[in-house]
Amino acid sequence: MTAESTLVVADSATYDSTALAWVPARFDTVQAFRIEQREEGMTTQAWIDAQGHVVRAENAAGFVTERTAFELAYTNFRHRDTTRLMRASAAPRRGDVVRTTVLSARGLLRHDTVSQVRVRLTGAASGGLDLGGGRQQLRGDTLVIRRETGAALAARYTLPAATRVTPAGSPPPR
Repeated sequence: MTAESTLVVADSATYDSTALAWVPARFDTVQAFRIEQREEGMTTQAWIDAQGHVVRAENAAGFVTERTAFELAYTNFRHRDTTRLMRASAAPRRGDVVRTTVLSARGLLRHDTVSQVRVRLTGAASGGLDLGGGRQQLRGDTLVIRRETGAALAARYTLPAATRVTPAGSPPPR
């Protein structure tokens, strides 16, 4: 434990018809304790309340989670303007982060498109990455991920035969 503080969180939301989104209606204060974990040069920290619930957490890669009202976290996310996001990332400049993925845009990649992806890692120690499995390899500050072949994706096991389930009170099958 490295600190104790009072954090402010949104505890309820109201719909703003001009912004077409949920906005905080009221805020509450929460007494919390900061817990830090350092492993292989990477630090993860979490603010935990007296009941043991996470108020705010951040990992070494910068991913942050925060306690907030349900409508702010869930409903606003589900109704975000993905078309605007796609237009904003349609012509990125060199070095820009494109925040819309092929999956969120419901796009499909042809099977013969890319055999590997290279990602340059900056701003965090890469020693804590779990690169087991053989498809991923770290070369300096570059992570290389290779596509699996169809043969590698084939299951090497068989599932047990399906069992027949009868509703309670029914006679067993003949």
